[in-house]
Amino acid sequence: MAQFGLDLVEGRVRNNVEHGVLEPTMSKTKMIQVRVCRGVLEYVCVCVCERERERERERERVLCALWDRALRAP
Repeated sequence: MAQFGLDLVEGRVRNNVEHGVLEPTMSKTKMIQVRVCRGVLEYVCVCVCERERERERERERVLCALWDRALRAP
Protein backbone atom coordinates (compact mmCIF):
# COMPACT_ATOMS: atom_id res chain seq x y z
CA MET A 1 0.00 0.00 0.00
CA ALA A 2 2.89 2.39 0.75
CA GLN A 3 4.13 2.15 -2.82
CA PHE A 4 0.88 3.34 -4.37
CA GLY A 5 0.02 6.94 -5.10
CA LEU A 6 -2.19 9.13 -7.24
CA ASP A 7 -1.30 9.94 -10.83
CA LEU A 8 -2.47 13.54 -11.03
CA VAL A 9 -2.24 13.73 -14.81
CA GLU A 10 -4.49 10.73 -15.47
CA GLY A 11 -6.40 10.87 -12.18
CA ARG A 12 -5.89 7.25 -11.17
CA VAL A 13 -4.00 5.20 -8.60
CA ARG A 14 -0.64 3.86 -9.76
CA ASN A 15 2.39 2.02 -8.45
CA ASN A 16 4.85 4.84 -7.75
CA VAL A 17 7.85 2.50 -7.43
CA GLU A 18 7.34 1.26 -11.00
CA HIS A 19 7.28 4.91 -12.16
CA GLY A 20 10.41 5.84 -10.20
CA VAL A 21 8.69 7.88 -7.50
CA LEU A 22 9.86 7.08 -3.97
CA GLU A 23 8.17 8.66 -0.97
CA PRO A 24 10.34 9.72 1.96
CA THR A 25 8.12 7.81 4.39
CA MET A 26 10.52 7.85 7.33
CA SER A 27 11.16 11.60 7.17
CA LYS A 28 7.44 12.30 6.78
CA THR A 29 6.68 10.09 9.78
CA LYS A 30 9.34 11.82 11.88
CA MET A 31 8.07 15.24 10.82
CA ILE A 32 4.53 14.32 11.86
CA GLN A 33 5.80 12.96 15.20
CA VAL A 34 7.71 16.18 15.87
CA ARG A 35 4.65 18.30 15.07
CA VAL A 36 2.46 16.19 17.33
CA CYS A 37 5.02 16.44 20.15
CA ARG A 38 5.20 20.22 19.74
CA GLY A 39 1.43 20.45 19.84
CA VAL A 40 1.25 18.36 23.00
CA LEU A 41 3.97 20.40 24.67
CA GLU A 42 2.26 23.66 23.76
CA TYR A 43 -1.02 22.35 25.18
CA VAL A 44 0.71 21.27 28.41
CA CYS A 45 2.45 24.63 28.71
CA VAL A 46 -0.85 26.48 28.27
CA CYS A 47 -2.47 24.28 30.93
CA VAL A 48 0.40 24.83 33.37
CA CYS A 49 0.44 28.58 32.74
CA GLU A 50 -3.32 28.82 33.23
CA ARG A 51 -3.05 26.84 36.47
CA GLU A 52 -0.33 29.20 37.70
CA ARG A 53 -2.45 32.24 36.76
CA GLU A 54 -5.39 30.81 38.70
CA ARG A 55 -3.18 30.21 41.75
CA GLU A 56 -1.93 33.79 41.55
CA ARG A 57 -5.51 35.09 41.33
CA GLU A 58 -6.44 33.02 44.38
CA ARG A 59 -3.46 34.40 46.31
CA GLU A 60 -4.54 37.94 45.41
CA ARG A 61 -8.11 37.23 46.54
CA VAL A 62 -6.87 35.89 49.89
CA LEU A 63 -4.52 38.83 50.42
CA CYS A 64 -7.27 41.31 49.57
CA ALA A 65 -9.65 39.60 51.98
CA LEU A 66 -7.04 39.68 54.75
CA TRP A 67 -6.29 43.33 54.01
CA ASP A 68 -9.99 44.22 54.15
CA ARG A 69 -10.36 42.42 57.50
CA ALA A 70 -7.31 44.20 58.87
CA LEU A 71 -8.68 47.60 57.84
CA ARG A 72 -12.10 46.88 59.41
CA ALA A 73 -10.68 45.68 62.72
CA PRO A 74 -11.02 48.18 65.59
